[in-house]
Amino acid sequence: MFGVFYNWSKNFAPPTSGAAKIIGFNPDGTFIGGAFGATTGHSKEYGVRFSFLDGMISAEARKYDSLQIDRIDGGVPLGSTTADGIIRAWANSGPTYANNSTLTTMSWRDVGALTAEGYEYQITANVKGLRLQANYSLPKTASADVRPGTLAYVNNFIPIWQKWASTGMNDKGEALLPAEIQNINSSILNIQNNVAGSAPGTVNNGTNKWTGSLAATYQFARESALKGFSIGWGINGRGERKTGSIPPAILYNLPPNVPATPQQNRDAAFAYFYAPSYYTQDMNMAYRRKFGKYNWRFQLNVSNLTDVKDLIFNNYQTYRVKGDANNPLSGLYPTSYTWLDPRKISLTTAVAF
Repeated sequence: MFGVFYNWSKNFAPPTSGAAKIIGFNPDGTFIGGAFGATTGHSKEYGVRFSFLDGMISAEARKYDSLQIDRIDGGVPLGSTTADGIIRAWANSGPTYANNSTLTTMSWRDVGALTAEGYEYQITANVKGLRLQANYSLPKTASADVRPGTLAYVNNFIPIWQKWASTGMNDKGEALLPAEIQNINSSILNIQNNVAGSAPGTVNNGTNKWTGSLAATYQFARESALKGFSIGWGINGRGERKTGSIPPAILYNLPPNVPATPQQNRDAAFAYFYAPSYYTQDMNMAYRRKFGKYNWRFQLNVSNLTDVKDLIFNNYQTYRVKGDANNPLSGLYPTSYTWLDPRKISLTTAVAF
């Protein structure tokens, strides 16, 4: 038997509370805020199904593709009056702007879009009392559109700040101090790096290169001495998982205190590092029998059969030789890990009335 299928769906999620959404800006640098709408999206999947030997073997292959838009993104490079970013650039643009609390206390969020696509394969075989199942998937994710409102804002005002820093005077005729010029320039670099480091097309953190599983269950025949018994085993695997991108200082071996250029930061956004792949095994044994009027089932389950103790790392930190700030960054070491669940043995009982 052979068949094809196609599914299409729409979805949405309500917005969360927090700062307003940037929907525009004014010539004086203040932003125009608005309410967030729902995060919306759509997905489609299509594929083929096969069945052979009177249903003894069945298989499926599918392709899926989805898009989410207007996802709330709080990673805006606003900074503060003391931390490089949009606010610090204004706070160092002369007294008129520094004393404008509307500029120096701005807070907004933005939106982004994400795509997810991939392939999934599944096969099932039933041979007498043996049942085999295998699954394998190849997911792929990417950022499609990152903080468009913020991007429009900084593209408009960075040339203005650069002009003021270059001439040492703002549009009000106010002279800028050397420290203010330095803070404007460092804030511009921080903003450019933030935008470049969130380049569209980067793989989303937490995406595995592949996932897969294999399971086998054997039901002893009614005519055998072990009638009512069944035994099962399975193995699950997760491929390398993207946990971040390599810092540009390491990728380009930059000297201490030398900031990366926006292009270097953009390049580094696509230089990923991954948590290692891992596998776990499970096993179970079950017994069915009728006692009186009722059907009973007893099952012994063993999760993580081999008691794998691998640490699943979620992040990495940089290090320098001897921890000396005068030495360049030398590499990365894993931090922020979670444990795989240890081996667990459980016994369950069920009765059907």
